[in-house]
Amino acid sequence: MSIELKIKVKNLADEARTIRVEENKLHGMAKWNLQNHRKTVVRSAARRTQLAYQIVRGRDWKSCCSHDGFTRMSDFSEVSRMVKKYGSAESVLTLPTIEAAFKLSLSGDHENENACSNAA
Repeated sequence: MSIELKIKVKNLADEARTIRVEENKLHGMAKWNLQNHRKTVVRSAARRTQLAYQIVRGRDWKSCCSHDGFTRMSDFSEVSRMVKKYGSAESVLTLPTIEAAFKLSLSGDHENENACSNAA
């Protein structure tokens, strides 16, 4: 099932490239609107999808998640939804451990971080 997430990652990357090409053709507010869409909506969706893809594959998800703890917690519900939709039962079972690692990184308590990050 991870092939769907792989395709989604590629489509979002292609969308960002296409928007960037179209930005170069425009000026003023139209250009700003496209840049804003690419930098907010498309970039966030790409980050969340890449994170879900890494979790489904059982890879190191910390390398592709945002370094801003508040962003990570707001991303987790969408990432969790994608993992449940596209992932195996094993990847879904790791979600509580990953959520705990997200919360741990948000709190700034990094003493027990290795225990949580190794579970994924």
